[in-house]
Amino acid sequence: MQPPLSQPGTGLKASDCGACHQNQYRDWQHSTHAAAYTDLQFQSEISKPGAPKELCKNCHIPLGNQRESLTDGKANPTFDAALQQEGVTCAACHVRTENGHSVIVGSQTSTAATAGKSGTHVVVVDRAYLLGRCESCHQANARFTEHYVCSFNTAQELRSGPFGKTHTCVSCHLETGTITENAIKTEPDRITAADPGRFTRHVFPGGGVPKRFDLFPYLLTVRHDTALDFELGKIVFSQSYRSGQIQIPVQIRNARAGHSVPTADPERFVLVRVRLLDERNGELTRQEYRIGQVWQWEPAKKLSDNRLAPLESRRHVFIFKSTQSVRFIELTAYHVRLTKENGRYMQATAGMADPAFQKDIAAIDRLYPFAAILWSRRLDLVNGSSIEKDRVERNRESVRLRGYPE
Repeated sequence: MQPPLSQPGTGLKASDCGACHQNQYRDWQHSTHAAAYTDLQFQSEISKPGAPKELCKNCHIPLGNQRESLTDGKANPTFDAALQQEGVTCAACHVRTENGHSVIVGSQTSTAATAGKSGTHVVVVDRAYLLGRCESCHQANARFTEHYVCSFNTAQELRSGPFGKTHTCVSCHLETGTITENAIKTEPDRITAADPGRFTRHVFPGGGVPKRFDLFPYLLTVRHDTALDFELGKIVFSQSYRSGQIQIPVQIRNARAGHSVPTADPERFVLVRVRLLDERNGELTRQEYRIGQVWQWEPAKKLSDNRLAPLESRRHVFIFKSTQSVRFIELTAYHVRLTKENGRYMQATAGMADPAFQKDIAAIDRLYPFAAILWSRRLDLVNGSSIEKDRVERNRESVRLRGYPE
């Protein structure tokens, strides 16, 4: 439980912080953290019979004040329904209890004297504590029952990898932005001579698949992009593009992530798809290559794992038997969060969920992004042209995806 903050006029809600920290508040509103509790997939998962929902909530609504009941089953006198909807809110990382009061933890000093002068609050400086907040949720391995496991090993993947001694989570996931004129007026304590006009972005985009379609465009406001590099090798024809075998090599490299890709939710995977098209863009055939973990869930057991470790590079060759109708080769890589089968199961069992979410879960394929496009390239075998779509174009196409990418 978080007791009242030690300073009057401050509160635990994100909107309380946003009164001054407007840039960070706006970022948080568009983040996955803000949707941690209202996430349709999460609400569907915790509605399953036997699901350890109270344990799952420890990360999705980590403040005691967000919980309706206490561990002994009694009603929580400090429960705040509005705060519950905020998911992983500002206070989850920046507030902790000291001497019976809640204090605000930050990375820059603000003493009682400077706080009084600038009209801001006191900040307890503890950078190590802030860095540890990531690990408290993004490093969770537990088996609750035969069918329910939590397998999030991201922090360990970072620590044991080539960047473990030089990088932390925020090295990649907390970029620096430019302080606006309004922030200069409202946050004078945040602006130092060593780093003028800057602030930390709080979007935390992660794998680039937001919780709602309308959040895709906001991802373009941060520099963060896929950690993977894709390179098309030399295409080999056994005879000509009109006949015989076609070999299409694709090099995939985890160039920028300090952890395996994909990480976190074991059901996520990267799907590389190659399609052969005719003159009218009709699909003739396709092949797919999957990068990720494969689990069975009854009982829960990991069957395989071919994810890309940090700096790992892998070459996969797609081999087709050509036909006379082939004109275009289309290559697309997706980060997939939800499969078609899982989406259908969630829709079929929507009635088990909290009534507040049942309607949306039943329509999950229209409301919830199943995937995002990481790479897209198209070749014309007649004129030799090759077009690779940039980040903006991929973002727009990701918005147009409804359900599993067909």
